[in-house]
Amino acid sequence: MTLPEPLPASEALNRVLESAVSLSTQKVALERASGRVLAQEIRADRDLPPFSRVAMDGFAVRSGDLRNGKGTLRIAGTLASGEEWPGEVIPGSTIRVMTGAPLPRGTDAVVQVEKSKVSENGAEVFLEETSVAEALNVHPRGVDAKADDVLLHPGDIIGPGQISVLASVGAWKVKVRKPVRVTILSTGLEIVPADKIPLPYQIRDSNSPTLKAFLSENAWLSVKQLGIVTDELEETKKGLEGALGLSDVVLITGGVSAGAFDHVPRAMEEVGIQKVFHKVAIRPGMPLWFGRTPSGKLAFGLPGNPVSVMVTCLEFVLPALRKLAGMKKLDGHRCFATAQARFGKRKHGFTVFHPARLFHDGDHTFCSPVSYHGSGHFLALSYSDGVAVVPPEVDAVEPDETIEFHPWR
Repeated sequence: MTLPEPLPASEALNRVLESAVSLSTQKVALERASGRVLAQEIRADRDLPPFSRVAMDGFAVRSGDLRNGKGTLRIAGTLASGEEWPGEVIPGSTIRVMTGAPLPRGTDAVVQVEKSKVSENGAEVFLEETSVAEALNVHPRGVDAKADDVLLHPGDIIGPGQISVLASVGAWKVKVRKPVRVTILSTGLEIVPADKIPLPYQIRDSNSPTLKAFLSENAWLSVKQLGIVTDELEETKKGLEGALGLSDVVLITGGVSAGAFDHVPRAMEEVGIQKVFHKVAIRPGMPLWFGRTPSGKLAFGLPGNPVSVMVTCLEFVLPALRKLAGMKKLDGHRCFATAQARFGKRKHGFTVFHPARLFHDGDHTFCSPVSYHGSGHFLALSYSDGVAVVPPEVDAVEPDETIEFHPWR
């Protein structure tokens, strides 16, 4: 079988993303929303904070009562958080206040308790602050957000900060995207599960557990392993049919090149997956196969070598999964760094992804290649933080030049 000319990486990615359509939504309780992808706009239901809030224990004062930050005031009472002072504080008086309490009417600042000295009879307090201005040690009403302000957007991943917002506005049920269901298959007569002792001519399957671990860090994904299929057309078709019935996206590793036993491309099409492309101008990972069913399910045939698997998953599968999940940002946490060594390639027009480490020195970020002997060198994955990218239009990135870096995590 002769493969077609490879697509440029950017064109291949565009075709993947054009094929991916965001999944439907569901409502979940707030306690089950962490890690999911938000599918609705969240607005403030009132000003935040809803009242001018005391920011630390101390004494609520009229700033004009203290000349140069100093003065003796009469203590009119004490106010705890969760309470409200019933009237207006008159000039020359102060209220002892606790963190979180609403600022009493008539006062505009708080002098912290450490800057106070209460008289022996407890009726007066001497306050000494460097300077007392309006809103000192006060969290003013509405300073964070006004009622009806948009606080969260569809496509946001719900983390601890987003949970705080949702709880604060009373969003005890929230609309999120359904988890993207991913099923992983490995192929190969030479592959055995990790818990088996391989024969001299066999190897243990590292691709499936690696992909599962890589993807399962995301709570918006539901990832399953279906095991290993041999390099036989009918068994490959049977495995694919089972995977399609369980998932939105199928990942199968190995069997996608031009060898006599590389049945995956044919098996894909015979189970109803329409080819979008086969072969991309990248190293490693050139034999990548991608297709789509009429119902919108996606299938990726990833090359079998471990580094190729991770590179193609990072560069093509993850962006598709993010789009299916309804995210706005599809390219992850990419950055730029200063190359500490030469990153070269052997073929012009190809995009090269080289396993590399990232280092930070003050305000500077540096990138250094790890020892790497080709796409089968799975140890390079454990040594690296991600991949440095040599774009198709250049043959090398030299030391001290800027290089793009794509992290694994």
